[in-house]
Amino acid sequence: MPKEFTGKKVMGAFASPVVLVTASYNGKSNITTVSMVAGISFSPPLVCASLSHRSFTRNLVDESREFAINFISHQQLELAKKVGATSGHNIDKLKEFNVVSIPGKRISCPIIKVAHTALECIVKDVINLGKHNLYIAEVVTYHEFGTDSPLYLYHGYYYSSGEKIAAY
Repeated sequence: MPKEFTGKKVMGAFASPVVLVTASYNGKSNITTVSMVAGISFSPPLVCASLSHRSFTRNLVDESREFAINFISHQQLELAKKVGATSGHNIDKLKEFNVVSIPGKRISCPIIKVAHTALECIVKDVINLGKHNLYIAEVVTYHEFGTDSPLYLYHGYYYSSGEKIAAY
């Protein structure tokens, strides 16, 4: 007999990277914490990210048709929590949390300087999923800043990916 479950329980079964998504439009920038991102194609390099309809960052992505995915390490866990617990509708989170950024090379979004890796993305398609939009985007620039392990979320707990055990 199947056990009762929730969507949160189901999504928790996927170990997912915790990333900071940045976006800009018309002189405004924002940052949000996201754990529903994935790579979906090598050629062309495509990724997807799910953003809530309540998100100020989603509004900026809808207008600009671009965003950056900034992969962070466990050292940025507290920043990820603060960014995820506040709304860009009310404050400038980049300034409020002293987030140091550099300009994107091909997009107008800020790239987070403490990120492990950052991807500059241009939106190719948007799917309305009810409470979220799923953005399918092409990666147009890749930044690699660090060698530390990315931060992951799994069943409501944060993890660092740990040691390398093999190559594929």
